[in-house]
Amino acid sequence: MDRQRRRTRRMTICALLCAVTMAGLFAACFLPSGRMGATALTGVCTAVAVCAAGYAGGLACYGASAVLGLLLLPAKEIAIYYCLCFGIYPVIKAKIEGLRKLPLEWGLKLLAGNGMMLAVYLLLKQLLNITLTFRGIGSWGLLLVGNVVFVCYDIAFSRVIGVVQRRIWN
Repeated sequence: MDRQRRRTRRMTICALLCAVTMAGLFAACFLPSGRMGATALTGVCTAVAVCAAGYAGGLACYGASAVLGLLLLPAKEIAIYYCLCFGIYPVIKAKIEGLRKLPLEWGLKLLAGNGMMLAVYLLLKQLLNITLTFRGIGSWGLLLVGNVVFVCYDIAFSRVIGVVQRRIWN
């Protein structure tokens, strides 16, 4: 395939993945429960874009769907979760895992995860006046629980991406 066709193919893949992301985010807005899980699942589209079109393609898919989500989604907290956590994390994860030094990778992932959790917490509190609580656990307890959930999410996300890569590229 010549260069122009490869660029067009990568752009088309990213556009389709952006459309699938938006469909998933719209569905998450109307689910009675599992909204956070459905939003997290849309991050797979960004990860596939990174695999198919590189970091630039992943960022393009994320950027387009983040802007569209903020403009079009009726539930703005879903857009915020996607923009600050689940949409950008696959690109960050791919970049960090390229280092191939496991202790450094986990340290950077935890740093990124805590930064994303803090950004979501502050934005939801300041803009939408939503305070995140979990059964009477204080802020530090919530942060600890968030880190445990984040590590589980990262491991599960890696396994899902592995399955997707084997299905698509093999």
